Amino acid sequence: MALTPEELSEQLRLYQERFRDSGVDVTESLEVIEEHDMWKLKQLRENLMRYASAMADFVLKYPEDAHEYLVTYLSAFLLLMAALEARSPEELVSVGRALNRVAEDLEAFTLTFRLTVEGPESERQGVVGVIRGPDDLKRALS
Repeated sequence: MALTPEELSEQLRLYQERFRDSGVDVTESLEVIEEHDMWKLKQLRENLMRYASAMADFVLKYPEDAHEYLVTYLSAFLLLMAALEARSPEELVSVGRALNRVAEDLEAFTLTFRLTVEGPESERQGVVGVIRGPDDLKRALS
């Protein structure tokens, strides 16, 4: 909560430079992580009760998906830590590839949570599932 959006963006820019120097493109992955964390930070600051309610609903109704989200989110965090510890370009390439895979899953959770929490109050139905790709997103929006 003490982290400002600017500080978060700056930290992720530093990671991007570290990867870029090794020839690994993680730009999209870092953008996904930033979007997820910025959105979550905004919810915690401005919309805490609605966010907490939606997340509790998600955990209760979809414990396997909640577990998968936790693993995905912690994996992204641990991979960023591993990037700081990488001693060679090969290690950064390996971390970057893993980060790109994890970010795809994190993006699906971000979309799911945004639709759940930010929908108009009269239309909010709670969590009904996890968006796992473009087809799921199309169905959810139609």
